[in-house]
Amino acid sequence: MDRFEHTPLPRDGHHIRLVRFRSVTQENSDEPLTLSLMTAKLSDQPVFNALSYEWGHSAACHEIIIDGRPFMIRENLYRFLRVLSRSAQNSLPCFTDAICINQEDLLERNAQVQAIGEVYSGAAKVLVWLGPSTKESDFIFDLCNDAASASADDAEVVDRVSNIDPNTEEGDALDTVYQKSYWTRLWIIQELFLARDAVVFCGEKSTLWSIFQNLSTSTKGHFVMGGWTGVDIALGSTPGGRHARSVLSELRVKEASQRKFLDQLLLQFGRAQCLDVRDRVFGLLGIAASRQPETNVQVDYSLSSAELFVRVLQTLPHELNIRSALEIFHILRLHHDLDVFSKRNGFLWNVPQDKEFRIAYSHIGTLQASDDSFQEGGAQRFQLEFGLRQRSMVAHGVGPLNYVGPNDSCLVSDDESVHQNDSVFLLEGTNLVMIQHADEPTKDGPFEHEPLEKGAKYSRGMLCHSNDAVGVMEAARLLISALPVLPVLSHTDDCWVRFAEGQHYHVAHETWNMMQVVFALAHLGMRTEYWDRLE
Repeated sequence: MDRFEHTPLPRDGHHIRLVRFRSVTQENSDEPLTLSLMTAKLSDQPVFNALSYEWGHSAACHEIIIDGRPFMIRENLYRFLRVLSRSAQNSLPCFTDAICINQEDLLERNAQVQAIGEVYSGAAKVLVWLGPSTKESDFIFDLCNDAASASADDAEVVDRVSNIDPNTEEGDALDTVYQKSYWTRLWIIQELFLARDAVVFCGEKSTLWSIFQNLSTSTKGHFVMGGWTGVDIALGSTPGGRHARSVLSELRVKEASQRKFLDQLLLQFGRAQCLDVRDRVFGLLGIAASRQPETNVQVDYSLSSAELFVRVLQTLPHELNIRSALEIFHILRLHHDLDVFSKRNGFLWNVPQDKEFRIAYSHIGTLQASDDSFQEGGAQRFQLEFGLRQRSMVAHGVGPLNYVGPNDSCLVSDDESVHQNDSVFLLEGTNLVMIQHADEPTKDGPFEHEPLEKGAKYSRGMLCHSNDAVGVMEAARLLISALPVLPVLSHTDDCWVRFAEGQHYHVAHETWNMMQVVFALAHLGMRTEYWDRLE
């Protein structure tokens, strides 16, 4: 029998396909699942449900029948459809992307994914599939359903859902539900955020989303002294359980005025799982606020991950947080394809240069003794002395900066005017530094060093480890290769910035175009193993 093939949809982006159940399958039956497909126009406000589930990594190995022809789907969707076919939700047609979108038609896929927010916000219900049940999930779902059927006067039953003690057996059962791999999937954030109503399924049991989302998001833990703040919380819940709690907490904020920008959503949820890394961007577009509509990212699966990153970079504010940009660079896993950004590759030189960003360097210390014996392309090595408060500030959440400490760090520069007591500013997330030349030596240390008058002289350098001869050589070579690409330090500005706690730190700014930002992220912000550990 010929396999099922999709009839093309109109290319206007306003039509979708919906699937209907034509048979009811018993729980342990081998009878085939029979469906039919229909086309609907979103502007006609069709009544339908939308499915939210995890695709999974298995191959499409289960056969269903659509309009009399065989079609292959993956294990997780197959299980969900069989449960739905005998549930109370089987009367309405459903939208499910694996069937309703022709995944082999790139143009259709672009248009349908672009409209996915409209689909899920227009659905009567979003039907959520957490996967097969366990005794722990059955317990939690029974608890939710008891609360749903309780009378308004039975406050104890209702409160039990939202006040589960994470340090009890009930808390362990809830954490098991939160560990379901469904919660690691990126697309669920948009699907559930936009849902008008939802029903959650786990095996044969289901419960209302309005009850489920009131489950406690508290984590079990205890306080221990120490750490950056003086008090840390040692969490007993699993990383997966904590991620699910984070997702559920975010879904409770639906007001448009509180929506986050795309880059903020990427930093919060971009490491969630999806089969195509580009979906880490496309899967959040439907709930992202817009800074400037003309720069909004559009769904386009013909773009490479590098090209998509440039589109995202265009949406970022003029006051660029370079560390955030670097994290988005790694969220798209571009650190595994750095050859794309090599100088011999034309991609870098084709990055638009019409947008400029103001980037900040943080003051970290002053230069001490220089090493005349080191020579690499005219570069000279200087020992670095960190200011105590500056060192703490930089070391906290330092990312790929390899070495922070008063005795083991140095920098290289090829500028002969660099000398002892010059101030050093670090571009966080990289090893690139800006060196501010001091008029006179200061005896009060780097924190008391006042900004120079307008027109102060600056040079570039690269931070490295004093006792790593190979690393010092590599830093010098990297600096020399970067200088022709980065802007000439003809003008910059510096100022004092105050922490909320009252501490001050010294920052310097300069302006880069987008190509220079991309170059810096690709060549100066490396350290692959650090970012891979975050996956």
